[in-house]
Amino acid sequence: MFKWAKEGHEKTLNQRVRPGLIIVLNKMTDGSHDSLATVDQATRRLLNNFQQSNRFIDLQRKWKSRGKEIQTAEELMLCYYDSFRVISIPQYTAASPITVKKTSNQIKSLYQEICRMSELIRKKRQSLNMELDTASFNAYLTQSLANLGRDYHSAIDFHQLSKGDSSLPSRFSEHLLYVMAGVANHRNFHTSEATGGETHLVDQMTPYIAACIAAQINNNDSQGKAFAEAHMYIWVFVDSRRSRR
Repeated sequence: MFKWAKEGHEKTLNQRVRPGLIIVLNKMTDGSHDSLATVDQATRRLLNNFQQSNRFIDLQRKWKSRGKEIQTAEELMLCYYDSFRVISIPQYTAASPITVKKTSNQIKSLYQEICRMSELIRKKRQSLNMELDTASFNAYLTQSLANLGRDYHSAIDFHQLSKGDSSLPSRFSEHLLYVMAGVANHRNFHTSEATGGETHLVDQMTPYIAACIAAQINNNDSQGKAFAEAHMYIWVFVDSRRSRR
């Protein structure tokens, strides 16, 4: 599951929302299922077992080399997935009404977990202005297949796919994204093999971002003192960056 998630991240750029993961332990014996009866129990048991494995230690070292300290298996899992749950479903036996009842309850729990996880991911997509409708989903599929048809080893850039298919920006972060994406395209970052271009762009944009934030500060507000201090710190930050150029 980590290999699948790793390849998914490497082959989709600007995705911004990670998928959710639900593992179903199917046809568990009664004895095995009883210790994993609830979703929380099953999830905790699997994470604890994985945390004792050599695979966890290897991935822990890999993330440490990237500058991120991983302490638990849950922290590692959330590096790849938005959320993670495990459900145990006992093996069906016609002669055991109790097992039938357990199976029915676990299937209901699975349905509830799917609905809950889908709703959380949908809200995140809505907050990022990334929710797809039928038309845009079809456009994503068509362009993705066209890209992979030319080179199935290539990555899919979600920002490139969304060109002309997304609504107008309404928040400051969305406007900023559009401006920076436009500058990046103008400078041909997507075709250049040089590194550091995006970092330099962010460095150049910092004074303008700070100026936009400072311009919205209301000194007559009841919290004017705190805003004034923020105003001062922003402009000190901007001036210090200018003085280094």
